[in-house]
Amino acid sequence: MMRAQLSVLLQDRAALIHAGLVLAAVVVAAVIALGPVRGIFRNTDEAIVVQEQKMARNARILSSKSKDVVVRDYRQYGDSLRKKGSTSEESSAMVAEVEMLATQAKIALSATKPRDPHPDRDYEQYAVELEFEAPMAQAVTFLYAVENSPQMLRIDRMVLDAKGAKSAGMLKASVTVSRVVTL
Repeated sequence: MMRAQLSVLLQDRAALIHAGLVLAAVVVAAVIALGPVRGIFRNTDEAIVVQEQKMARNARILSSKSKDVVVRDYRQYGDSLRKKGSTSEESSAMVAEVEMLATQAKIALSATKPRDPHPDRDYEQYAVELEFEAPMAQAVTFLYAVENSPQMLRIDRMVLDAKGAKSAGMLKASVTVSRVVTL
């Protein structure tokens, strides 16, 4: 009788051990299989959040209020971006504008070298290389005037040298100014 009870207990224990091993195997398999799947879901959720933020920003940009601002700015600056004459006329107009800004800033340009325009399908880029020597305040005034010119001039390259100037307190500068016009 004891043996029968002992045998039943051993069978119950063996069944419990088997059930525990199966449960442990299921848990290990779930961790191994579900870990990467959970990571994929987390990465997908993060990507969705990023895309939602980008879409919200794009919607703000494309909203009617932003569109009105773009149209207003285009009306204001569009004329200064259009080509009005031949290539030589555009180039000389740009050089004249730069020289006028230099005169207003009380800067004497020592060299003015217009470069050949770089044409593209929709626009042409004109550039002029300038060299001058001036006090720091006048140089800054001139550079600011160039950047805020109604012709939408841009400073592409600038090399400033305080040691290379002929007298103390002067600044020697080499600047490339450009302008883009639409065709």
